[in-house]
Amino acid sequence: MTRICETCSLAFTPALPNRLNRFCSRACTGIYARSVNSKGLKDTAIDRFLEKVPSVVGDLCCEWTGNRDLNNYGVLSWFGRRTMAHRVAFQLVAGPISNKTFILHRCDNPPCVRFSHLFPGTQTDNVADMVAKKRNAWRSRPGITNIQAKLNEDDIRLIRSSPLSGAELARRLGVSKTAVNLVREGHTWRHLP
Repeated sequence: MTRICETCSLAFTPALPNRLNRFCSRACTGIYARSVNSKGLKDTAIDRFLEKVPSVVGDLCCEWTGNRDLNNYGVLSWFGRRTMAHRVAFQLVAGPISNKTFILHRCDNPPCVRFSHLFPGTQTDNVADMVAKKRNAWRSRPGITNIQAKLNEDDIRLIRSSPLSGAELARRLGVSKTAVNLVREGHTWRHLP
């Protein structure tokens, strides 16, 4: 028999079907117990979420005013789990989403939680969106123009022409053996003849 959790609204099957289980987990039971305020009134998670969302007129970004991570995305504890604020905003309007579903920003503004600025997608969609908006520029730059490059064009010519082992070249050039092998196999630095 499937039930709906009174805290997170997820469907669950009770471990003991003859009992009246109201919550899917101990975490949800605790959240429910802690959410009853001093007046005995239920302070819902949605109310706590909305306290951190300012009202913005028009179709401007509505930026999360709560905690943010290092990438400037809004974060919060949502039913006992650390969750991105824009995922919660999307779920509140569209309904539950799977953990594999990405929520992307049309506005390209990480703290934005406005539903009209959000859309669901896959990891592939997320990468395609990043490339389309040119946010991957450092990755797509070839050779020494890439800020992560540890080798230069002379090093690449040496790797390709040297009879030394990959391990010896890696030691001399201060890179990993894998980096040397990727150059030799043509996986990296392909733009050089």
